[in-house]
Amino acid sequence: MKILKSALVAILWIATLLSIYSCKKEQINTNENAKEVVSAAMGKFTGPLVVSLYAGVENQEYGFTDGPRLLAKFASPYGITSTPTGALYITDGANLSTVGHYSNIRKISPEGLVSTLVFKQLNSPGAITSTSDGSVYFLEYGSKPNNQKIRRITLDDQIQPRLEFCRIGINGARIPYVFISIYDFAVASDGTIYLIDGNANTIIKRATNSITTEFAGQTLRTGYKDGKGADATFNRPTNIAIDDDGNLYVTDFYNFRIRKITPDGTVSTIAGSTKGFADGIGSNAKFTSLQDIAVADSNTLVVADGFAVRSIDLTTHQVTTIAGSQTFGNVNGPALSARFGAISQIAVHNNDIYISEQYFRYIRKISPL
Repeated sequence: MKILKSALVAILWIATLLSIYSCKKEQINTNENAKEVVSAAMGKFTGPLVVSLYAGVENQEYGFTDGPRLLAKFASPYGITSTPTGALYITDGANLSTVGHYSNIRKISPEGLVSTLVFKQLNSPGAITSTSDGSVYFLEYGSKPNNQKIRRITLDDQIQPRLEFCRIGINGARIPYVFISIYDFAVASDGTIYLIDGNANTIIKRATNSITTEFAGQTLRTGYKDGKGADATFNRPTNIAIDDDGNLYVTDFYNFRIRKITPDGTVSTIAGSTKGFADGIGSNAKFTSLQDIAVADSNTLVVADGFAVRSIDLTTHQVTTIAGSQTFGNVNGPALSARFGAISQIAVHNNDIYISEQYFRYIRKISPL
């Protein structure tokens, strides 16, 4: 998913799309449409997959409408997360609600009803994630530099005050931790929060006592190097996910790689090399524009890469394209024939993948055929 990642990556990305796309749907070749498209991904997503419109209005109309998911309207769906019950929470950061707020948190219930969580005015909510107990956390960017904050939504959909982030100063004094620009974050089962400080090229750790430290990478040091803690380097990390064992997975945008960070801070590379678009094992695979990453199960990662969705088998490090391609478009149907626009963030629930698309104002779904 993502400064607001959409401000650095997604906005530039969408601007590019506007120059190359006529806003007309790409049509699937009828011969191709007649074929059974099999996504031969190793790991969780094997066999035929299909892409469908899950929420939003087919004509991409801008608006604000709650109700049944295929009648609902969105303005700029960005962050997306799934709770254990199957509810989806979406940050809709440029929407005008009935109470005059331009930023909203939208919810799609397991029954398929879209509603809006009405809080005091939010200021540009972006990345969003959930935990195993059903709590939801989101990043609010604010209107001024260093005004970014993480907030929690309780199980009864009540918003909590911003979380505190502190470092230890002189004589043990707690002073506010100052970020350069948070892009994304992940929450461990014990409440520890890991954040991407993208412009600083570091991964930050916030312990449950609010003490915040650099966990991996070195502030303002750019490069590509595996290692432990500050010995490792990144080149614009953008998104992060965490598994049940506390391992972190990071999209390293300008290094075109997927990095893994173990609980002791050791950084290694799982997949990727130079810029490109190729399936393969480890460094033989290539990525073109890493947007988001999610843990599907103990052996599978899902990655949004430009106009495609890729899976990574964590045992073999096999990277496989499971939906989309390098071609921009707006096409549902067999997964490898489907076309996506600007994928913002992704969420996984059971055997389904949900995709927020700012450009088309949709929520798309990838599911078994």
